[in-house]
Amino acid sequence: MILRDYSRLTVSLAPTALEARDAALVHSALIGRVTDVRSQETAVAAQREIRGLIKEIEKTRKVVKAPVLDYAHQIDQTARDFVTPLEEEDVRLGDLVSEFQEAQMAIAREVEQRRQEELTRLQAEQQAALRATQKAIMAEAATAGSEAEREVLVSRATAKIQRQEDLHRQALEAVGGPVVPVKAEGQMVRVVPKFEVTDLWQLARCHPGLVRIEPNRAEINEVLSRGVRSIAGLRIWEETVSSVRVGRTPEVLELSAQGTSSMTAGTPEARR
Repeated sequence: MILRDYSRLTVSLAPTALEARDAALVHSALIGRVTDVRSQETAVAAQREIRGLIKEIEKTRKVVKAPVLDYAHQIDQTARDFVTPLEEEDVRLGDLVSEFQEAQMAIAREVEQRRQEELTRLQAEQQAALRATQKAIMAEAATAGSEAEREVLVSRATAKIQRQEDLHRQALEAVGGPVVPVKAEGQMVRVVPKFEVTDLWQLARCHPGLVRIEPNRAEINEVLSRGVRSIAGLRIWEETVSSVRVGRTPEVLELSAQGTSSMTAGTPEARR
């Protein structure tokens, strides 16, 4: 759906950039230990050379990548402009359908409640009728004068109970099954639980696994920078970190992106 108009892009490093990188690695490889002031100066000089190349390649990378990012942003914006009115309409229609479905489900719940009440009533009537029949059978059996009479009474009682069960089954069938709201073709309806936090601290006390507690590192570092060295819940220690200031770097780096740009770091275009 989105039309493309760009050529194949390739990116490469200039030979001078590779030479500068290899030279910096050779210089640093010669330093095995720092044992005195002179070896420290040598190590720092090698580190400055490395940091300078890293800084320059990062600057050049951003310059070369800028047109590509702009193109990517154009693609995203084009798709966004196309989708935005569709998404808005989709949300509007979804709200309308959800409202209708909620109303239908409320009706279905009410009908189902009445159905369950009717089933309960029929079950109670069936149990009462069965008890009455059994009581009548026992009374008639007590008046039977012979075994043959008792067998006839039992046969009649069995047939009566069977008729009662048949009538009960027919009544259950007449009640019908659960009511299900009608869905359109391609429609999926599901009940999704939602929540709103009314008391965060109570939630944390009663259900700590349902909240996330994490340190605010920026604020902690701000407090430590003021000289504080004792904070409840923290173990604080100090480490020595050495860094170097990077001066002006040699203009040797070049990234070539065919189809976008080609420039050498250090030129006015690369320094922008």
